[in-house]
Amino acid sequence: MNTHPDSTAQTDPRRSYLTFQDILETVSHEPGQGHLLEQIEKIVRVQQRERLYVILSQISEDQLLPVQVLLERDFPQRGKCNSAYNRFRIPSWKRYDDIYWQSLIDYTILALRTFKEIDFCASRGKLVLQYFDIPGGTLRVQDVIRRLVWLIDNGHLSVDFTRSRWMESWRHTVASMSREEIFTAASIVEVVPKLLLSGE
Repeated sequence: MNTHPDSTAQTDPRRSYLTFQDILETVSHEPGQGHLLEQIEKIVRVQQRERLYVILSQISEDQLLPVQVLLERDFPQRGKCNSAYNRFRIPSWKRYDDIYWQSLIDYTILALRTFKEIDFCASRGKLVLQYFDIPGGTLRVQDVIRRLVWLIDNGHLSVDFTRSRWMESWRHTVASMSREEIFTAASIVEVVPKLLLSGE
């Protein structure tokens, strides 16, 4: 896969392979968006994204030959308010179980990040994406989706537990934490490193 400006070149090398203790110390000393656990998740996601880039880049063009991801409609992004709009058809995934489509969405979000909305129609084998400012544009999105389809079809990426469903429960739990729960979670930042050090 061709390299793009948004790949590992723009990722903070200090966050490439952080330990759990490094992550806790990072959120203790750096400003961040969202609740404590959301900040931890964002740091971990950077590492997951880098590892996914490596996996995607290892797929050869010969392996991808049977995989079709057909662009049906493409509206490029206009300015900073109107997102790009792509509609793809994946013939081999027509009437696939929803869990495969949810997994594809999860991995697509992980790889490309800046999404406004993603939807799918499993019965027709179609995927609709709205996103902002992805280097490489539509061609890159199409290439990443083809590679993800191949990885999922060949059992190289898990479809057992998808982030989309996990995020639904996240919205109803962590995102609505009380002040007491937040302080409890914050205390973990202080306690866990001490526990890790004492176990050495």
